[in-house]
Amino acid sequence: GDLVPGTGADTFARLAVGANDTVLTADSTTATGLKWAAPGGGSALVLVAAQAIGTAVSSVTVTNAFSTTYDAYKVFLIGCTSSAASGNAIKIQLGAATTLYYYGGCFTSYNSTASGIGAANQDGWIAGAIENPASSLEMEIYQPFQSLPTYMSANNTFPASRAGRIDGCQNSNTSFTDLKISPQAGTFTGGTLYVYGYTKV
Repeated sequence: GDLVPGTGADTFARLAVGANDTVLTADSTTATGLKWAAPGGGSALVLVAAQAIGTAVSSVTVTNAFSTTYDAYKVFLIGCTSSAASGNAIKIQLGAATTLYYYGGCFTSYNSTASGIGAANQDGWIAGAIENPASSLEMEIYQPFQSLPTYMSANNTFPASRAGRIDGCQNSNTSFTDLKISPQAGTFTGGTLYVYGYTKV
């Protein structure tokens, strides 16, 4: 555990082992020229929640998904199937809010035909993809816990037809803690809804 760094010609000093999850760092202000410190650097993803999805459920809610710990989040839906017809998407809602969702996006079909989507003051965002039986969702959500508008950006990839991106906001100054998803039609079965937080730098 302990280290014995040299501090001069034939001179050594003991540096006790650091706390868990700290790293050895150069610091010329200490007696040994070294110290233990929390890792620095860029942003990292930290798992906040992994919500298992049951059988034939109409919605999935992650409680306490958002907090003051993180300002930005990454959300994945993995291994989930849906009874909905292909071409449907996934509705995303924050807390109990059922108004003031705005979104717009562009798609390109796999034969290069462009199309768009957009709506104002809806009861949720529409994102993700259902290509029966598979369902997928990859999105980022920004500042949901702050009492400010919440923003989102999502990739939408339908395996057999098109791909694109949707961006939007929940235009209220509301602090949210919960995340809810549901298929536009039908039900979800199996898989996991993951929520990650981006560490603050």
